[in-house]
Amino acid sequence: IETIDNVLDNSPFNWSLSTPWTPPDEGNYCIKASGKDIVGNIEDSAIVKNVVYDITAPKLSWTKPTEDTIISGTTIILSVATDNLSGVDSVTYFYQRDGEVGWHEIITLSNSPYETSWDTTGLALDDYNLKAVAMDKAGNSVEAIRSVSVAAVISGETWSRPNLVKLLSIGLLIDLPVVKLFMTRQVAQLTPTIRIMAMLIPVELLIFHQKLQVIQ
Repeated sequence: IETIDNVLDNSPFNWSLSTPWTPPDEGNYCIKASGKDIVGNIEDSAIVKNVVYDITAPKLSWTKPTEDTIISGTTIILSVATDNLSGVDSVTYFYQRDGEVGWHEIITLSNSPYETSWDTTGLALDDYNLKAVAMDKAGNSVEAIRSVSVAAVISGETWSRPNLVKLLSIGLLIDLPVVKLFMTRQVAQLTPTIRIMAMLIPVELLIFHQKLQVIQ
């Protein structure tokens, strides 16, 4: 790597590399120091083995939850992280409410499988981003983001905040009798404009409206 002369004739001779050493390629290396005295005697230091040069980030992929899924209560978070050189050191999970800037840490895991439970009970009903950050033992990192919706549970089925907002918006534009006409297929009684607006109502929201009527 480099040869350094003891020009001051110091004993003992302490030395260090004048420039940082960068291996030619990624991989495992063995390093040793070799000393030679003035008459030519040579002695080697002990070999430092398995010095890993790793500048590649780990590979990371989400397993659970799936993209754009609707979750409620406690859900499983799981990702797969691999690193062929230095090995995976940790995977950290974060969550962020849609529109926010910062991230909130959920947990840091050091052992595979990188699985944990995320309790969303205290969170507002809204869209959220989940972020997984995998770091290897050489300090390289990679992240992956997944979008989900935190929802409430009504009559055994999950309804997200965006759908509830849509339902309320529809209620402002179309009164309940009109919705009832559409649900009972009496579309001919609607004006052309209202007919088009009613046709845009998602089926699941109409079913949800029926459930609200039953509850009432």
